[in-house]
Amino acid sequence: MVLLEYLEDAYPNPYSLLPEDAIGRAKARIWIDHISKKVVPAFYAFLQAQEKNKQDAGREKLLQGLAKFVRAMAPASSGPYFFGSQFTITDIALAPWVVRFPSVLKEYRDFELPAEGGDDDVWTRFKIWKDAVMNRKSVRVTSSDEERYFEVYKRYAEDSTQSEVAKATRAGRALP
Repeated sequence: MVLLEYLEDAYPNPYSLLPEDAIGRAKARIWIDHISKKVVPAFYAFLQAQEKNKQDAGREKLLQGLAKFVRAMAPASSGPYFFGSQFTITDIALAPWVVRFPSVLKEYRDFELPAEGGDDDVWTRFKIWKDAVMNRKSVRVTSSDEERYFEVYKRYAEDSTQSEVAKATRAGRALP
């Protein structure tokens, strides 16, 4: 995220990764922080959990973090992205994790997003966002092959990796 903000500051044209107004920029940073502190740790906790009850708790935390993010999005009528029509650093912050849902989380934890519809329609809005982000050329060409994800995340799913992220997840600490 630091690198993205650097690129935004150094090369803001022709396309800005942050909203133009100060309130929008602050909101972007708040939701990037939410992704870093709620969604990403929940992803790892869910993936590393070995017992079913811990997997269920990890799945629920992940879904809660995603739902909270989605409820803060602009309405789909203004555009598919977090801020509506503008693809921003906020969308970029979540994209790599969502790319891993249908491969890594499906393979190792049989994870699927909740069905669309329902009272608040949060998963319909999420699908609109996800489809728009995943179909962007910049996301497609910078994502790894599924086999690479399986290779990298297998040790997390087995909870055998000794990475700093895995150690922090096991200890219930903030990710490094």
